[in-house]
Amino acid sequence: MAQPPIKGRGTTLRMPGRFESRDTARVDDGWGTVEEELPPLETIVTAEPARSIISHNQSPDIGFGSSINPYKGCEHGCIYCYARPSHAYLNLSPGLDFETRIFYKPNAAELLERAAEIETSLRRHGALGGTPVRLAASLTVGSYLLPPLIGAYLGRMPQARVELQVENTEAVIAAVAAFQADAGFIEGPGEHPDLLVLPWCQDELAVIAPPGHALARKRRLTADDLAQADWVLRERGSGTREVFDRAAEGRGIAIRARLELGHTEAVLRAVSAGAGLGCLSRAVVTEAVKRGELALLRTPFLDLHRPLHAVLHRARFVGSSLRGVLAACGLELP
Repeated sequence: MAQPPIKGRGTTLRMPGRFESRDTARVDDGWGTVEEELPPLETIVTAEPARSIISHNQSPDIGFGSSINPYKGCEHGCIYCYARPSHAYLNLSPGLDFETRIFYKPNAAELLERAAEIETSLRRHGALGGTPVRLAASLTVGSYLLPPLIGAYLGRMPQARVELQVENTEAVIAAVAAFQADAGFIEGPGEHPDLLVLPWCQDELAVIAPPGHALARKRRLTADDLAQADWVLRERGSGTREVFDRAAEGRGIAIRARLELGHTEAVLRAVSAGAGLGCLSRAVVTEAVKRGELALLRTPFLDLHRPLHAVLHRARFVGSSLRGVLAACGLELP
């Protein structure tokens, strides 16, 4: 019997695949249930790791010789789709099953990169040409620590290309988790179930003040001095802010944040202008202190040391391009 259209689907049929030995059909058994509305068809998505990712064809009807398809099945429901019959190899219907039973290949990106590496090696084109390595780094790392390392590396490897995205720690973790960056460098503690967090190097924060500030002239500071001062700090979510807040809370210091800013350079300028005390990486403030624009405050009662980390996706294939850039930044992978 004819089936009414199904909203959001291209077909109403679940015809058997070519290898099936039996078929089923909906019939009126006299109980009046055939007119009942069927529940909506949900799409089921299943992971199916692939052994290869590039398909080749010699058909005169298709205007390309190679293609990449990271999934089987399609919700678009084009009734003429030449890929529909392939669902029969899964003992599924090329009709509704093709639109509602989707199989995706979670390792598609890794297989593609492996294929590219093999092609590069065979052509002797140089292991580090072509696609850029995409890095994401938190502000201090991306603005002060990585640029000289990457610059020196590019000077040695003229074929290499690197893109550096500078965000706060939370945004870096999100970018690597979503495969929008090949690797990340963060200042704060980072946790994500899909990421590897690897030790990279050590850093130390420093408390800074305008040169004419009263605390800049005081020889021995106390926790009360810091509690009574106004502060200019990085925004919450940044690695620098997390380390400073944890150190202050560990000493029972209630910090009075007068101004929160989303960039390291903005904090430097605000502190230099007299808006309050600040806390940034020593790598950031060293030059400004030398120029007399800022004063360093001695705070031995605060633990402002922090490890810096690199983050990689657990499913990310680390090719020679990425491995070379990470090695130049001081991160050696096994």
